[in-house]
Amino acid sequence: MSKPSVRLFVLGMGILPLAFAPSGNCAEPQVDTRTIRPLVSFVGSDTRIAENRVQRITNQQEWTLHWLQHTGQAGRPEDFDQYRRTGAPAIDFGLCMVIAITESPGSQNAGITASAISETPDQIVFDYDGLYYQSRDGTSAPGNAFGYFVVPRSPKPVIVRKNAQTGHSRYTDGEPIWKEVATFDALEETISPLGHHEPAAINIVFAHDPGIGRYDGIVGRPTDTWNFVRVGTRKIAALKSSRGLKTGVEFELSDNDGSWGIPDQSGIFHGYIYHNCQCVDLTATLHNVPMGIYRLYVFAHGDAPNQNADIALRVGDEQLGRKPTLNDGSWDFQSLEYEEGVQFVSFEFVTDGRQPVQITSHRSGSSYSMLNAIQLVPVVE
Repeated sequence: MSKPSVRLFVLGMGILPLAFAPSGNCAEPQVDTRTIRPLVSFVGSDTRIAENRVQRITNQQEWTLHWLQHTGQAGRPEDFDQYRRTGAPAIDFGLCMVIAITESPGSQNAGITASAISETPDQIVFDYDGLYYQSRDGTSAPGNAFGYFVVPRSPKPVIVRKNAQTGHSRYTDGEPIWKEVATFDALEETISPLGHHEPAAINIVFAHDPGIGRYDGIVGRPTDTWNFVRVGTRKIAALKSSRGLKTGVEFELSDNDGSWGIPDQSGIFHGYIYHNCQCVDLTATLHNVPMGIYRLYVFAHGDAPNQNADIALRVGDEQLGRKPTLNDGSWDFQSLEYEEGVQFVSFEFVTDGRQPVQITSHRSGSSYSMLNAIQLVPVVE
């Protein structure tokens, strides 16, 4: 069941619920563009910030400072603690971020509203407008309009656009005129098993990229971020986490020059890479994996019953074992239901943050070594 979302309208620093409704169908989107709705909106016309601003706030320090300025409180964020509170709403910045917009003067503007938020694989576009009205005696808004919108955290670049329609165009129902007013670059992040309700995994898919909404790994969501490795790739300097944030983890791959696909599969298991000489075992190495405990999932099988792999894991100088995928003469590996020991194998390991993590796909039932997909997931104890 989907959780409800709340949209809040704030006037005079009070909070009034405008709507309380289910967030929509539980099914994941199957398209490359999706609409985002704010989780919470703070909207009004009495902020103490008397200037035009557009901000993307991604941590508690920035949010506390902004709230102090918003409410006109003296002091710095570090001057406040559990005994002297700022009154800033609590936000989990591991999962969320805030788009904060203020406009001054805000006469005849009751606040800022989010008109539309759209996400593509490359960026987020945030369109906003003012809650403009025709004034009458005694009905003018206090002055400085604001809108603070809590949205799911994303590392992607954010483009913010304002509706620049004239008053006449608005009154005659003219089309919006979207003017870009701010652009925020992509965020960077180091994966860690700490500090988030859900650990940030690293996902890698080879030869075939299913696309957003179609990733079907053992863990995660179909809309998570995956790193796509084309045939011939030898190195990726900085992998992205499942939340799409750049990490410090470096990926290295041994020589490969072939790719193929498994029929009836359309997700992460469909494509795989190999070497045409049929004389080498592919090796993938992860450098700079942060200290912690991890669960590793490795998909490795070709397009024939005997084209399985014997996966070996080495962390630093320690060999942690070998596990094979299915080779029993059947075509069960083509099943759309993933099963350990059939399409993939898994390992759990510990690293001190300095050891390379080396995954080798040894040839087993045939002369082919292959890799379909890898998932590295921090284990939270």
